[in-house]
Amino acid sequence: MISVPRLAAALVGACASRARIVALIALIATVLAGLYGALTFNIRTDLDALVSPKLDWRRQEARVERLFPSLGDDVTVVIDAPTPEQARFAAERLTQALRPDRDRFAEVARPDGGLFVDRNGLLFLPEAEVREITAKLVRAQPVLGAAAADPSLRGLAQGLSLSLQGVAEDRARLADLTGPAAKVAAVLRAVRDGRPAVLAWSDLLAAEPSTAQDRRRIVRATPRLDFSAVEPGAAAATAVRAAAARLGLTPQAGYRLRLTGTAPMADDELSTLEESTGPIALLSLALMLGVLYAAVRNARLVGAIMLTVLSGLVLTAALGLAVFGRFNLISVAFLPLFVGLGVDFAIQFVVRYRALAARPGEIATRLAQVGRSAGGGLAMAAGATALGFLAFLPTPYRGVSELGLIAGGGMLIAVALTLTLLPALCRLFGIERPAPLSDQAATRPFAGERRPLSVLIAFAVLALAAFAASRTLKVDFDPLALRSPKTESVSTYFDLARHAETSPNTLDVLRPSLAQAAALAERLQALPRVERATTLQAFVPSDQAAKLPLIVEARTLLDPTLDPFDVAPAPDDAARVQALRDLGAALAAVPAPPRPWSPSATRSQPWPRPRRTRACWPSGRCSPPGRPSWTRCGPRFRPSP
Repeated sequence: MISVPRLAAALVGACASRARIVALIALIATVLAGLYGALTFNIRTDLDALVSPKLDWRRQEARVERLFPSLGDDVTVVIDAPTPEQARFAAERLTQALRPDRDRFAEVARPDGGLFVDRNGLLFLPEAEVREITAKLVRAQPVLGAAAADPSLRGLAQGLSLSLQGVAEDRARLADLTGPAAKVAAVLRAVRDGRPAVLAWSDLLAAEPSTAQDRRRIVRATPRLDFSAVEPGAAAATAVRAAAARLGLTPQAGYRLRLTGTAPMADDELSTLEESTGPIALLSLALMLGVLYAAVRNARLVGAIMLTVLSGLVLTAALGLAVFGRFNLISVAFLPLFVGLGVDFAIQFVVRYRALAARPGEIATRLAQVGRSAGGGLAMAAGATALGFLAFLPTPYRGVSELGLIAGGGMLIAVALTLTLLPALCRLFGIERPAPLSDQAATRPFAGERRPLSVLIAFAVLALAAFAASRTLKVDFDPLALRSPKTESVSTYFDLARHAETSPNTLDVLRPSLAQAAALAERLQALPRVERATTLQAFVPSDQAAKLPLIVEARTLLDPTLDPFDVAPAPDDAARVQALRDLGAALAAVPAPPRPWSPSATRSQPWPRPRRTRACWPSGRCSPPGRPSWTRCGPRFRPSP
């Protein structure tokens, strides 16, 4: 029976004797494998491809996604606008722009709006709030009607004039106009100062100003991902940004558009990895070359090792593509594994060759001696490493099992090339007498052999220190902690998670009937970690009998107001000036309100400096002779006699 050392010696000697033929065969094999890899290279970046679809939870996940396609991978578009109306209008326009793009999107919807919410939104509010809103709408009928019939500054001025006329005739209260007038004045001052400003109708009717949540809308799209690309959702994200730019949803117009969701976060993660791959690869290559040169101290030997490793890398990649047809995010890790482990075999071979350089004989004879002394150890090390990787095959985690097969096969390829191609390259490169290492230098004992007690004590101290530090170790099981919070998708995700209404942290449970779902929701709602549990029943408003009459009455009164038969054409400058003069006259005709009275309701210019020529009233208000004014006098002025 032929022993492994003798077989390795014969193989190495034969390859060294026929160096040109061996190098040519290796070159042809490497080129063919490289062409095959370039033509068939494919990496599937789908994270679901890393786990076997035969697992029970994967089957359940697939079933839920079939029943509810919108629960799969998503691109969530977060739109922040200057006003609630602009946010809603922008979300609706963007939704309508993306829906026809069936090549990139399977579904586009507005989870916080749409036709259903637009038609039934008031029914979901409490009865007291519905009563208050409908009453405010009815009181604002003059302003709304004038603005609907003439959507311009003239129409707004005419609406305010009608409201002031009602105050003058004691059919309305001036206090009801204080808040809306102050908001209109703020917009006019901003326009006068050259700053962009928008008048929100909802702010005119609301008791409190709109919040950031009120000015935010969300569009959720289900993209068609291309898992053959490094960034599967890049096409969908580009389409969203292009549509937003066409619609004018830009920062210059006051809009802020951000993307998050499973697809953008995965793309950002891969993009960050892709950006750092180049520098990391260059740094690793430089360090490896430094280690190689420090080990063999010969540039031609370093070149022979690098060519051997490169050939093995190409052959291993071709093996993985031939077996699986593509790589995944884990199996592609065979690249650094092969380089890191495969180069070790070559280093051991070359270091042993240097140790035997001083012996007499031809280069082929000495290389055969290297094969005899090191071949058995290299074969055993490669076999043990390959078996360790092949042990991953039974796992249902496909990414790991595929990595095990590719890396295990790569170890066998690496040791085969070390015993065939590397000795051939050593002879072709003329490395016949490298600087020799004495046997004593090659086998010089390490510090652990010279001072074993000191080394054991040092490691015991380090182990105790590590154990003490491990008591403070905290494990973060959140997979988002693996992603950079500086990327737009992750930072937007955390922004949405701060609010219960928009938090993506949800749990979906299927039940056969609505009654069972409602019972489960009731039990979940009692848990301290559950903010809210909803079912399909949440889409049926409560107390409809009390709310519907209020809404119907307001609709009856406001329908002709908000839907006029004719809309006036855009006014010219003269018409606008005349409307503002009429508004000033209507304001002058209103009786003086009791103090305190907010001056912001009537002030659109900075406070004028009072003059002594003005006739001041005992109440402290003054006006030029013959012209009433709401401007307050300074305390140092006295009423004129």
